[in-house]
Amino acid sequence: YEIINLLGAFENEKAIFRPYGPAWAASPWNRKVWVKENGEHLLPTSSERRFWLYAPGEQARLWKSCWERKEAILLWDEIPNLENFSSKEEIKDAFIQMDPENTNPTNDVLALWEFSKVMKPGDVIIAKEGRTKYIGYGIVSGDYIFNDQIAEGYHARKVDWEKHGEWI
Repeated sequence: YEIINLLGAFENEKAIFRPYGPAWAASPWNRKVWVKENGEHLLPTSSERRFWLYAPGEQARLWKSCWERKEAILLWDEIPNLENFSSKEEIKDAFIQMDPENTNPTNDVLALWEFSKVMKPGDVIIAKEGRTKYIGYGIVSGDYIFNDQIAEGYHARKVDWEKHGEWI
């Protein structure tokens, strides 16, 4: 709970929690969502460990597979290997080409970009089911992986899952 100690050091600062993007990225444990009134980040966001809230599919239907594969899995299988994209704009174009009626896939794009480019080994992933139930956590142990030779979940990262259960 290092972040709680860090926040305590700023008790006289005015700052707000500003969620952004998909739920797994908008966790209050992510340092970049704590923003001063002038827009600066309250806490350092450099190369330190990040905490990611992660939903393994609707109603956590992929949790068993994640645990067994020792991976965090994203299900945008229609989107090709993210290593081939050099910007969020390129990912957005791929979404629009796949589904022309989805003209503003901002959250999906951000999720894929951060999963493949921002998340790093050593970061912590907290798996959740729904909005309030936490079902496990682990430490990211590998870089982004694309594997289209499996049934689903082509986008993945190796995770050393430490614990599973249910916490509310």
